[in-house]
Amino acid sequence: MNIYEFADEIDKKIIITRYPNQNNRFSAAFDYCETKRGSCLCSEYGNGKTPQEALNNYKNKIVGKTLVFDAMSNDRQEYVAPKMEDV
Repeated sequence: MNIYEFADEIDKKIIITRYPNQNNRFSAAFDYCETKRGSCLCSEYGNGKTPQEALNNYKNKIVGKTLVFDAMSNDRQEYVAPKMEDV
């Protein structure tokens, strides 16, 4: 399974952003997602010179962590990110 397949499985959107004037830097993260660290929620995102590098960097940061979507809403959902292959 890769991050695209995981996103399809949980029906969540991945946002990839290209930053102008920053040497073609891309970032990637799930939309409205934070990771749980004890009692804290933290924002995670991946960086890279290509969209694939950003996605793989993000994937490495979230594997094994609890992902919390829409944390402050009645639609809050939690998933544990599985081990994933590179894209």
